[in-house]
Amino acid sequence: MRVSRGPLNGRNPVLKSPAEQVKYYLVCEGKDTERIYFETLERCREELGVHPRTGLVLLVRGYSEYRLTNPKSLLETVMKYRDESDKGVISYRLLIDWILDSIMERKGLVSPDKWTKGIKISLYTVARKRMGVALEDTFSLTEAKAVCEKFSENLSQYEKDGWTEIVRDIPDMIEPAFAAYDPSKDKICLVVDRDKESFTDEQYKDVLNRCRETKNMDCYPSNPCFEFWLLMHYDEVLKLDRNQLKENPKSGDGKKSPRYAEIEMRKLMPDYTKSAYDAQSLMKRIDRAVENERAFCEDADNLRFEIGSRVGILIRALRGQ
Repeated sequence: MRVSRGPLNGRNPVLKSPAEQVKYYLVCEGKDTERIYFETLERCREELGVHPRTGLVLLVRGYSEYRLTNPKSLLETVMKYRDESDKGVISYRLLIDWILDSIMERKGLVSPDKWTKGIKISLYTVARKRMGVALEDTFSLTEAKAVCEKFSENLSQYEKDGWTEIVRDIPDMIEPAFAAYDPSKDKICLVVDRDKESFTDEQYKDVLNRCRETKNMDCYPSNPCFEFWLLMHYDEVLKLDRNQLKENPKSGDGKKSPRYAEIEMRKLMPDYTKSAYDAQSLMKRIDRAVENERAFCEDADNLRFEIGSRVGILIRALRGQ
């Protein structure tokens, strides 16, 4: 897990205000839909009334966490990286993630493929067999340059592929997820789906309890999914079949068949896809979304079985309301 190096500010955090006092660390279950939304929100922060002294930091999953979508596993990962940042250390697994992410960016890849999986195996082999370390072993940030040099030495046969150059550049790019986190005031926000197929009742209750037990951490679930929050930007959401929303059934038997909420979203935004949509137009309707959310459930406990969302509550918090 790392700070996003998204399109707004190159390699710097894409969500960071210049006069921040309180930083909100956004940890999202979805890979693209939520990222697009919150990056656009940051770009429009002044028009949307985001408090000028509120900073936003968007955290994204690294290569080895690409398929990590279960909220409980996501929470455990967040806590692990927060603890590492407190100690000023980084694991070899996270370092390799940075290398793989950088290689994917250089190649213009949006998801892991067979080629990058082969690179991962090579890097894991170098760490375990040639450097004699376990992937969960850690080293201090001051040692990052020396560690990367060791990786480069063991990857000299890949010089022509540009791997060694990428590895040498990594120390200048490393920014631990919680490097600037202040536990006395900053907040960690989990934005997750209440997906009954992958998020059991016990897991849901456990995530809520752990968030409540952890200072300055909160959970912002949407039932059934984040797309329901997107639908709330339109008054048509008030007329939708609530039973269908709750069940959110697939339109077909295929693994990638769209579900009810996504289908309804496409009716309102024909070009909508999970990985590309006009979030700018939604920003103009955000007040409507915050208001429409009140017509549904906003209580974290009851969202376990009722449709609704708490993203509107998060928006109000970002505005200092």
